Amino acid sequence: MTNRFNSRAKMPSVRVPTLFISGLRDTLIPPAMSACLHSLCGSGVRRLETFESGEHNTTWQCAGYFQRLAGFLHFASEMAPQREDWHAGQHSEDEEDQSAGAAAAAASATSAAGGASAGTAADDIPTITVL
Repeated sequence: MTNRFNSRAKMPSVRVPTLFISGLRDTLIPPAMSACLHSLCGSGVRRLETFESGEHNTTWQCAGYFQRLAGFLHFASEMAPQREDWHAGQHSEDEEDQSAGAAAAAASATSAAGGASAGTAADDIPTITVL
């Protein structure tokens, strides 16, 4: 393997909502790896969703996949205003206006594309990571 991803060392520092999705028939990324990373994740809002018949490239086709994804996104978005640690720090009003504009643009682009957003470029908006 030419690229090394030291996920185990990085997961404890993750503080944003994190959804782990694992197909239990995945032979490329074993379900045990997803379970391990989930247990190491430092986020207070994390979830491991497993799909019995999911393989590496087919898990998204499993029954209930999009419902579980939407459920997590809804839950994480409800939690966002309550979590000060998701914010990068204090910003001026101008920066906050720019961040809000970036979030609105990202939401608009995502809605137009018909997909779910994985976050925005703004530093002070929580990012939802799907691994």
